[in-house]
Amino acid sequence: MAFEKTISVDLHSHTLEKRISEKAYWRFAKAMQLNAIAITEHPPFNPKKAFERVQALQPKNIALIPGSELNTSIGHVLCYAPDPELYEVHELFDKPPLIEVALQIAKKEGFLLSVAHPWGFSHDSAAYLIGEKPLLRLVQENHLGVEAFNGMIGDISEFLYKSRFIQRPLQFFNFLEKNAV
Repeated sequence: MAFEKTISVDLHSHTLEKRISEKAYWRFAKAMQLNAIAITEHPPFNPKKAFERVQALQPKNIALIPGSELNTSIGHVLCYAPDPELYEVHELFDKPPLIEVALQIAKKEGFLLSVAHPWGFSHDSAAYLIGEKPLLRLVQENHLGVEAFNGMIGDISEFLYKSRFIQRPLQFFNFLEKNAV
């Protein structure tokens, strides 16, 4: 019988944008028992600075992946690199690149790209900006990753569930059910 190990990785994280200290960042990674984490700061928030600050306190048992959440012509696209040289590729950071340019650079440099929150907000999500069928074609033709879960979605749903907007109707229906009205 082969032993299988689960590898836990967070491939979409921010520190500067979310105002999270490096200590809190690594505390979270340890608490979640992550094996690796990618720092994916948006270009306006200085992804190189975010990476360097987090790297300075990096624990030995958690891998740190250099990355950024690029603002491309199709919305947000996560970019991962084997080393911090990513942050010297100014064509990705100086202004939002066309997706075709990001794809060419990724292929040349050995970067991996993944569509971030494809069904997120209309101003930054590929499915809304270019449509579902063109997105599917782009992903398949270019072997792009697609983010399947974004922690922000969990936060929003938890906020809504705990809000009076949701709780009051639920309490009302629970009352009706318990009292067979």
